Amino acid sequence: INPVIAQGHIHTISKNIAESIQEPLAVEGKPADVGVSIGVAVFPKHASNSIELMEKARNALIAAEKKGDSVLIYDSEAADEHIEDIHIIGMLQRAIQENQLTIFYQPQVRLSDEKIISAEALIRWQHPNYGLLDPGRFIPYAEKAGLMYEINLWLLKNVSNLLIEWQEKGIHLPIAMNITAHGLLNKEFQQELNTLIKSKPWIARIFKIELTETSRIDNIDAIHAAMTEYKKQGLSFSLDDYGTKHASLEYLKRLPFDELKIDQSFMVNAATDEDSRAIIKHAKEIAQQLKLTTTAEGIESEEVLELAKDYGISNGQGYYFGSAVHADKLISNVC
Repeated sequence: INPVIAQGHIHTISKNIAESIQEPLAVEGKPADVGVSIGVAVFPKHASNSIELMEKARNALIAAEKKGDSVLIYDSEAADEHIEDIHIIGMLQRAIQENQLTIFYQPQVRLSDEKIISAEALIRWQHPNYGLLDPGRFIPYAEKAGLMYEINLWLLKNVSNLLIEWQEKGIHLPIAMNITAHGLLNKEFQQELNTLIKSKPWIARIFKIELTETSRIDNIDAIHAAMTEYKKQGLSFSLDDYGTKHASLEYLKRLPFDELKIDQSFMVNAATDEDSRAIIKHAKEIAQQLKLTTTAEGIESEEVLELAKDYGISNGQGYYFGSAVHADKLISNVC
């Protein structure tokens, strides 16, 4: 656009261009909708030369597509955030390829005798510069970049290899891995899991899946069908982080879970917060009605342990019993 005019006018003109392009087209006699995004950069406000200007416009275009906007004018703060995202995602892709990911296992115990009965596989990133990173530091970027299917496959293969190794040594400790509903429905993941169970049918009895949700489950019928089929083969399913986000009563009623895991935020605050205690009590009552096993996450003190026992919760995990450790350390505590 030349000459330079007010930013509001630039946006209006760009919007008009987008709307004109978005008019329905006929492709082989059939109507086709066209989606358009436009990124805008202004000289000399955003760049001092044509190459820089095109790069800034491209960054604005990527941001517009990401947000679902038809027009977006370059913003330096948003661009910096986008560049940081690209940098972290690039490092994460290399981490998967270069085997920088690792697995720690947190013991899950039976509260009646505090015996370790299973373990939860927790992924970590052994970053060459920043050290050991918790999943909260990188999983959101993996979800944003569509890398979760690779991570889920990596986790499944490593957990199953460990279970096979343990089986050969006479160790039969079940392991649980976390996955979203979307991840469970991924065709490659299902193919890998089906192949594993077909070749090693016994593994289904000691492999658990914890369904965790960062967004609402829209395809609940498909999830129900998948869970039902896997349960026939011996797999068991837990609803993770009950009481938070989207881990709701609706899912408990509609999906064939075996276990309800009460989120650690309620257990940690249970000693001093009446609302947390009410949620724990309610969760136990719901689980009892649905004939589900209950597990309390976040047991970090004897006081919370005794409270969990008082509510009749079957199992627990948390720092009171032990933090997440490598597989060999976990087994030394079991055997």
